[in-house]
Amino acid sequence: MNRIITFEHTKIKYSDIFGKNYSVNSREFKKFIENIEQKYKESLKLGYDYISIKNFVGVIKVNDCIIEVLPKMFANSIKDFDKTVVYNNFCYMLNKANRVKYNNISTETFNSIHVSVLDYYINIFLEELNNKLRTNLYHAYECKVENRKSIKGKILVSHNIKANLYNRSKIVCKYEEFTENNLVNQILKFTVKKMMKVTRWSKNKKLSKILLNKMSEIDDIVVTNESFNNIKHDNNLYYLEKILSTAKMFINNLFTSFENSNKQDIFVFSFDMNFLFQEYIYSLVYDNKHFIFGKNVDVLRQSGKKYLIYDNGIGKLKLIPDILIEEDNNVKYLIDTKYKILDESKLRFGIEADDIYQMNAYIDKFNPQIAILLYPEVVKKYSQKYSLEKEGNNKILGCTVNLKLNLIEDEKKLIEEIKEIIHSQ
Repeated sequence: MNRIITFEHTKIKYSDIFGKNYSVNSREFKKFIENIEQKYKESLKLGYDYISIKNFVGVIKVNDCIIEVLPKMFANSIKDFDKTVVYNNFCYMLNKANRVKYNNISTETFNSIHVSVLDYYINIFLEELNNKLRTNLYHAYECKVENRKSIKGKILVSHNIKANLYNRSKIVCKYEEFTENNLVNQILKFTVKKMMKVTRWSKNKKLSKILLNKMSEIDDIVVTNESFNNIKHDNNLYYLEKILSTAKMFINNLFTSFENSNKQDIFVFSFDMNFLFQEYIYSLVYDNKHFIFGKNVDVLRQSGKKYLIYDNGIGKLKLIPDILIEEDNNVKYLIDTKYKILDESKLRFGIEADDIYQMNAYIDKFNPQIAILLYPEVVKKYSQKYSLEKEGNNKILGCTVNLKLNLIEDEKKLIEEIKEIIHSQ
C-alpha cells in the first residue's frame, strides 16, 4: 500500500500516485481526471504532471495508493507524522459542529500506517450507530402492497382485477406496517457496507460486521441523494438525525467507485472545512457566552432579518452573518468565520476585498460595536483593525485563532483567546 500524507496547498506528482510507468491513456487515469474535473475542480487542480491540493481536506484513493490530505492549520503540529493531535482535534471539532458524537475514542493506534483520517471518521460513525442500535433497530410505518389470502388495510380494486382475475383465493391490499425494514435502516445498512469496503482499519471492519448482522433482515438498496429526501421525519427519528446527516455526507462525498477484473478502484472523500470551522467556533462561543460576553446575551447562528436592497418594499439579498451576539435585542458583536490562510507577505495579510465589502454591508445594516473576520492560525497570529470612516467608530477586525492546541485538554485557552479578542477593542 502506497501512502502519501500531505496538507492543503501542496502538489503531488501523478507518478507518485499511479506509479512511475503510468499511462495517461489508462482507464483509471482517465476516470480519475474526469471525475476530479466534474466535482472537485475548485479544490483540486490538475497540472501537466501533478495534482495541486488547494482547499481540500480528506482522502483520495487510487488503487493501492492512499493520499491523506490534512488541514493546513495543523501542519506545524505534527512531528515525525505523529497524527494523534490532528485526529483528536479533528474529531473534537466534528463533535462540536454536531456532526457526530465524540465518545473519547482512544487514538493511540491511529498512527498505524493502515489508518487514515477517513478511518477515524468512519470509526466515530460506526461506534455511534452501534450505540444507537444497541437495543433495537428504528421502526417506522412503511406502505406495503401485497397479494394476500386475507384482507388487510385497503383493497386495490384495479390491481386485484389484473392480478387475481382467475384466482379468487387472493386479494391485492395496500396497508401500513410498523417495521424495521424501512428506508432509514436501508440507508444505514448501505452506508455501513460502503464504509466496510472503504476502511483499512480492522477495528472498523469488525464493527461493520456486527452492525450488518443486526441489520441482516433489512433489504439491500442503492442509496442516492434522493433517498435521503424521501425519509419521513417524525418524533421517533430524532436520535438518528445526526447519524443520517453523517451518512448523507459520506455517500455524497464518494464521488466515484468502480471495479474491473483487476479489482482497481478510485474514490475521493472530502470534509467541508468551511462548515466545520464555522460550526465549531459557533458552538464554542455559544457554550461559553457568559464567560466571553457576560450575562444577558444571546448568541445566534446564521440569523439575520436584514436585507442588502429592497425592491418595491420587498427585501432582496438577505444578509446572514455566521454569528450574531445580541444584548437586549441589539446586535453587539458580529463574527464571520473564514477558513482561509492569511499571509503577512500579502496586502492586508491576504484578507480579500470581497470579505471587507461583505462586512461593510453587515455593519451598515446591523450596526454592531465591532465586526470580526475570524481565520484559523497557520504560521503566526494576526490581528489587524480597519475603520470604515476616517474618524468613525465602526470597525472591522481581521484576526486569527489558534486551533493547533490540544483542544480536548486546552480548549479553555482558546476560549480565553476569543474573549481577549472581543474585549481588547
